[in-house]
Amino acid sequence: TDRPHGAPMCGARLKVRGIVQGVGFRPQALRLARALGVVGSVHNEGTMAIVEAFGPEPALAEFEQRLRTLDHGGTRIDALLAQPLAVPAALPSTFSIADSALAQPGLGVAPDWAICPACCAETLDPFARRYRYAFTACTACGPRLSVFERAPYDRAHTTMAPFPLCAACAREYADTDDRRFHAQAMACHACGPRATLRRLDGKPFSL
Repeated sequence: TDRPHGAPMCGARLKVRGIVQGVGFRPQALRLARALGVVGSVHNEGTMAIVEAFGPEPALAEFEQRLRTLDHGGTRIDALLAQPLAVPAALPSTFSIADSALAQPGLGVAPDWAICPACCAETLDPFARRYRYAFTACTACGPRLSVFERAPYDRAHTTMAPFPLCAACAREYADTDDRRFHAQAMACHACGPRATLRRLDGKPFSL
């Protein structure tokens, strides 16, 4: 929603600790901020998520409160520290997901999740491009801890790093309305790893 014309702006920096990486926290924060007319950014830092937000005081307060009680997938908010943040002369035009920042190592990544109903249906659909793809995943399911190599949790820091997204997957990754928006472990037949079944002599089975 648009902020009221001339409404005084406030700023806040939110440090969010808990299970906030690999669970779709950043996409959820982005959608919530845009719905409330809050601008700024969210990024992973170490095992935390850092939010820098600007907006009218009522909208900013609601944004903070709804983040504290966010119930999405495997998200678990253990602590949220809010600090005042000076409003810059040139405000961001929207709310975005910023590049991650390195910090002290730790463990704040979700466990692997069983395939969700939507991905299961897609995998079994002969007309879907992920038909019978063994590693179908989205922000609600798929590998997390098993592909994690180091914090912060981004594709470049997982075992998926050698598999750059194809054009079709990249479109899904960038679409804020797609369930794979910023899904770090997503892939398909064209760009992801493949599973093979081999006999004891090393020869592949014919499937």
